[in-house]
Amino acid sequence: MPGIQHSTLLITIEGAMMLDITLPAIPGGAAQVLRWLADPGAALGAGAPLLIVRSEVAEVALPAPEAGGLAEILAPVGATVEEGRPLARLRPAGRQDRPAPARITPLAHRIAQAHGIDPAALAGSGADGRVVAADVRHSVGPKHAPNAIAASAELSAAHASPLPVATAMVEFDAGPALARCAAQGAEFGRLGLRANLTACVAAATAGLLPRHRSLNARWTEGGTLLRRRVHLAVAARDGERLTWALVRDAGDLTMRGVARALRAVSDPALGEATFGLVILADGDLWQSAPPPLAGTVAALGLGAPRRRAVACGDAVAVRPIATLSLSYDARALDHAHAAAFLRDLREDLERM
Repeated sequence: MPGIQHSTLLITIEGAMMLDITLPAIPGGAAQVLRWLADPGAALGAGAPLLIVRSEVAEVALPAPEAGGLAEILAPVGATVEEGRPLARLRPAGRQDRPAPARITPLAHRIAQAHGIDPAALAGSGADGRVVAADVRHSVGPKHAPNAIAASAELSAAHASPLPVATAMVEFDAGPALARCAAQGAEFGRLGLRANLTACVAAATAGLLPRHRSLNARWTEGGTLLRRRVHLAVAARDGERLTWALVRDAGDLTMRGVARALRAVSDPALGEATFGLVILADGDLWQSAPPPLAGTVAALGLGAPRRRAVACGDAVAVRPIATLSLSYDARALDHAHAAAFLRDLREDLERM
């Protein structure tokens, strides 16, 4: 699916400059507002998740088009909105009575910077007049003849721009999950399967992602594309390399079904993955968290349990404590989303 582009309209209300945020063109046309991710008065960063809408064929998280304050919600939850109709009003940060800046994709902006081109002087050919990479490249002529530095910068912008990855981590008591594995070990063994912490955490993660769909998603220049199906890529270290297994439709499987899928570790189609889980046998620090796979926005690292003395009420007990390290694309998620997912996963694992 191509990037979904926001449509906005600059207006003036009682002397204040506002942006009318309208429904962009998404597959299926008209869409219903499912959930607002910010309340009126909230301060938003450019690209911050703003609301979730659903058409007949897609469910999409729409971002704030630029930094500012959410002034007014015009389409409440449950409302059906046609393409181009207003969803909300944004009070842009620092904007007063000056023209709207050029609308430009991130890649086009980086290429323009590499060649010293002012995007405001370009006519955009993208949706809603947005300047795209092709517009910038077309404008490169004798005045902006590419030199070695500009060519290198453009190549870096197009192919080697690192993701803004952030990390969050929690510890959990692995005792209940290990006890469940021990209780089911004999039954799994008769089927040639392994009832281990990997299968347990993989099944719990897959079962939780439908409640945290912003993590089971793909980033596009126009916002975050949510997915309904959970295809979980699971990796364990084998010597100096990782061996992968792809658990398709993991959200529909029991722990036994996940364990069965984990036996297939030969060259899975990782391009289908919607979320990644890496077993960190020796690493449990945030530096060890795996980066998200291509086409995903988050990945989870599971550290090996270590027996530690912890406070249990008024007593002290020795428990197997493991870590969960979540790395995520900061364009698609914020720390609140990451922390909520880790908190719920910890509670699910400790209730087993």
